[in-house]
Amino acid sequence: MGLKTLIVGGITRSGKSEFCKRMVQYHHYSHVSIDSEIFAFKHVYPELNIRFGTLDYDVICDNLLPFLTKQLEHMSRDNGFQYVVETYHIRPSDIPRLRASMNCNAVFFGFPTISVDQKVRDIREYSANNSCWTEELSEEELYSSVQRYITKSQALRDECAAHDVRFVDTSSKFCATLDALIDKSELSALER
Repeated sequence: MGLKTLIVGGITRSGKSEFCKRMVQYHHYSHVSIDSEIFAFKHVYPELNIRFGTLDYDVICDNLLPFLTKQLEHMSRDNGFQYVVETYHIRPSDIPRLRASMNCNAVFFGFPTISVDQKVRDIREYSANNSCWTEELSEEELYSSVQRYITKSQALRDECAAHDVRFVDTSSKFCATLDALIDKSELSALER
């Protein structure tokens, strides 16, 4: 059997969820959304300090990593299942340690080369047909967020290169980029 677990990380609104949906549809992976679990942690175990919005990103990642590691180790022992595990709260620097202890790999998504105007248009177009938290933002707030996400995408691309982790740029040809990655030949490259 090939890859048991593919970790999907990256920037907000970069294509993580859409990629995972396609992995389920075309390759029959089981999808696990760690971000959904983070919402649960916030309400059930607030003392863990694993929650959105109120903590530094690295603090959340550091607090989540022991749980995520144990969860992935357990999942990797499930015979017959392949998982695509999606989260914003993992760093490329975490991946080498996870690769060393289990049959997994990772891909990170970002949009380091898109213009702010184009990404705002893309997000508004997407949210017109899908429920999206960005609908609640004013234009000014969305523009500011997108500028931060582009800057974070640039840093993420560099961090992925430093840790030998695949980075996918979804700045242009969004659907075609995801379709190419779903292709069997591209997918087999992730299994290495």
